[in-house]
Amino acid sequence: MGKFFLGGAFLGAVVTWTVMHVLGTGGVSRADHQRACAEQFERGKQEGAAQANASAEARIQEAVKKEHDRAAGLIKEKDGQIEDARSRIKDLGGKLAESEKEAADGKKKIDDLGQEVLRLQGVIAGKSRATHDLLRRRLPWVALVGMLWRNVGEASAILSQARVGWPDVATARKAAAGLEELIKRYVEAAQAVRVFIDNNSKELLGEEIGRIDDYREGVTEGEVDRIRKLGDAILAAVGRLGSSSVKVDSEKDDWTDTDVLVEQGDIIHIRADGRWRMTPSWEPSGPDGWDAGGQYRIASNVRTGALIMRIGVSDEYHAAYLGVPIIAEARGRVKFRINDKDVANNRGIMAVDVASANPALIEKAVKLWEETSRK
Repeated sequence: MGKFFLGGAFLGAVVTWTVMHVLGTGGVSRADHQRACAEQFERGKQEGAAQANASAEARIQEAVKKEHDRAAGLIKEKDGQIEDARSRIKDLGGKLAESEKEAADGKKKIDDLGQEVLRLQGVIAGKSRATHDLLRRRLPWVALVGMLWRNVGEASAILSQARVGWPDVATARKAAAGLEELIKRYVEAAQAVRVFIDNNSKELLGEEIGRIDDYREGVTEGEVDRIRKLGDAILAAVGRLGSSSVKVDSEKDDWTDTDVLVEQGDIIHIRADGRWRMTPSWEPSGPDGWDAGGQYRIASNVRTGALIMRIGVSDEYHAAYLGVPIIAEARGRVKFRINDKDVANNRGIMAVDVASANPALIEKAVKLWEETSRK
């Protein structure tokens, strides 16, 4: 019994020494264990952060791709609109060339009438009294015809230009200023000549000045009516030509009004010159603005900080820097501003010219001019 007790005690001591030796030399101490746990926790935290960053980056890339696709769609749509506008401008350019040829033909008519005046002056002497009186009446009428065609031709050429480009509004109004009075005098003179021929046909010596019927040409009621209609159409079209010049301040958090009042379907031409900036850190820009800063846009479909236009209180905004005509979608006054919701840091002013015309009135006037000038 004593041997067994001594043997058990010895075995326990050996086991105890072995465990303590292992723990003290080749095992893991408590400090090492805590340090290993801390390292493992740090690795887990880093792996979690990496996974979170990867997920956030994926979401950002997806958002960027969506924004890129949306922008590409807008650019494609705008490119299509610009191409359509170019096609319309090309077609209208052909019409303008035809109208200019008609204007040149009209000028030739004026020159021919001037030669006719000189010829008539040369045959006045020595003719019959009735013929003499007829020629005296015809001379002012022929002069009136020349003045009339000069004014009508100039106004019509400018109206033709207004369909595809910038109309010379001041010159058109100047050409049309005396048109109403000129047509009135033309009608009165033409009717006086016609009445005189009708009342003195027996006394007029046709063989002296050629066939009397030749002098009735342009004095018929039909011709007088055509001239009246042509004048009315030109006056109506020129009366609808509008123009204005304004300064658009980038610091103004509101729209800048112009004097141009348009109707639905009117053609609007815009010219802008100047530079402005949105923040001190951005480079200055012209009226076309910047690609960045989409969150500041009032008009989401137009570049940030660009010059934009609206009509009256319409919610439709237009890019006012593309150089192509804009067709009015509503009735109202033309207005401009910078495409920026926050104008606190803005600096700079844009000088803007705007002109408008009514295409329906222009088409009517130019068509009547072409028809009348051929006759």
